[in-house]
Amino acid sequence: MVKKNASLIGSLSVGLVFVLAHIWMLTQVDLLFPKDTEQWRGILLTYTVITAFVFSFGTFKGAPLFKVSFLKRGWVFLVGAGVTFLSLYLIGLGLSGGQLPTIWGALVGIPIGVLLLHALIVAVDEELIFRGFLLNELRVRMRLDKWTAYLIQAVIFAGFHIAMAGGEWLLLLIYLPLGLLFAMVKDRWSPSTNMANMGVHFGWNAFILGFGALL
Repeated sequence: MVKKNASLIGSLSVGLVFVLAHIWMLTQVDLLFPKDTEQWRGILLTYTVITAFVFSFGTFKGAPLFKVSFLKRGWVFLVGAGVTFLSLYLIGLGLSGGQLPTIWGALVGIPIGVLLLHALIVAVDEELIFRGFLLNELRVRMRLDKWTAYLIQAVIFAGFHIAMAGGEWLLLLIYLPLGLLFAMVKDRWSPSTNMANMGVHFGWNAFILGFGALL
């Protein structure tokens, strides 16, 4: 019984850590988000509720969303994040004729709460929700073919961001292809752990935050 319980705790460790991270951030909203505190509280609460549902569903239904050790597979996350960030930076340099300022300096100037939420928490949450829970439901439980499942989850992923942005339908042009890209990364490099697509998503979010701070 002790061994079984220890195995269960180990298999849920990543999910549990992130659920606790959400709770901690919710208790520290005033400190982490001194400006527009209530707006950030609402965003964080939305992600917390959805992620808690996915965590609970995955735990009791046996879905392998959290059955991975971040320490053992963390290098996949880091490679995905690094390659994505560097690729976007080089593309930005090319498009700007080499005039793109350093994004690292811009990232340093962003409040730590915003960095934690948008660059890390959001990336991990959305990959576990859309490419973990939802994609698993579409492909395994509903038995849809791969590309139909990819398209449906990408549409829902885009719709979620449009709703969060108050109905900005032009975001469909960004988040629909992103949803497909993240799903393909998962399928190719981390079909069961989501570590690669989490890393790519993190690299994208970090770059966008840094680039946005330069504008």
